[in-house]
Amino acid sequence: MVVWRVHHPSPPQDVRALLVDSLAPVADQFFEGRGWYYDDHMRKIPDHYHGHARVR
Repeated sequence: MVVWRVHHPSPPQDVRALLVDSLAPVADQFFEGRGWYYDDHMRKIPDHYHGHARVR
């Protein structure tokens, strides 16, 4: 999971890309080469942008 420090639900595209790029090496290692996808649907904390790596 990655969290944008700013309490706002919609970061600019470059910030989203940075968050995914930061999460990718951790997700690759955690899921041990299995495919994963980036899920940024904010269900429970809608005012603070965050994203999850989810296994396919």
